[in-house]
Amino acid sequence: MLRDLSKLIRDLSKVIYIDFDPESFRFNPENVLRLPKWNGTLDDTALVDLAELLKNVDDVRPTLQYYSQFDDPLKEFRERATRVAELEKKLHQIESEKEAFVASVKKYQGRLFGFRRHE
Repeated sequence: MLRDLSKLIRDLSKVIYIDFDPESFRFNPENVLRLPKWNGTLDDTALVDLAELLKNVDDVRPTLQYYSQFDDPLKEFRERATRVAELEKKLHQIESEKEAFVASVKKYQGRLFGFRRHE
């Protein structure tokens, strides 16, 4: 079924039309997200994942446009989120190692120049 979202009296930057049928995308393609057809299982988290994907987005259209290039947009989002989490973990580890290194250098400098810190 074709839907013309412009008939809604809504800000289209906040409207998402979810469907699995490419024929329904003719109107407002920038607001459409094609997801695989729901197979009826209770472990399908597609809508929860979609909420996570769009929770901090002011205008959904650029995000939907980007993810629409993938056969399974939510799978791509989950994979990207996993990569970002791994990078953030590595960054945190590097920062911790840097802080430990700076602390040891300061301790060494103090001993080198005759200053002692009370520990």
